[in-house]
Amino acid sequence: MLSEIIEYFHQKKVLSISEIATWLNSNEEAVEGMLQILLRKKMIKPWRPACKSCSSSCASCNLVKTKYYQWISA
Repeated sequence: MLSEIIEYFHQKKVLSISEIATWLNSNEEAVEGMLQILLRKKMIKPWRPACKSCSSSCASCNLVKTKYYQWISA
């Protein structure tokens, strides 16, 4: 599963937990565990999209309730 997640990050660069779970036909808890491994290895980092209504990352809208991660490893 981990290698499939890495491959998906190579394709998309920024993904939500729900996107990955859907793509793998898995549950979000299993995906979260795999993402923790990638976080510890500094291959991904948490990512917050800019709010479309205020153009900032204020964390006040529903968009930020979804966890996103960005690929940072070469």
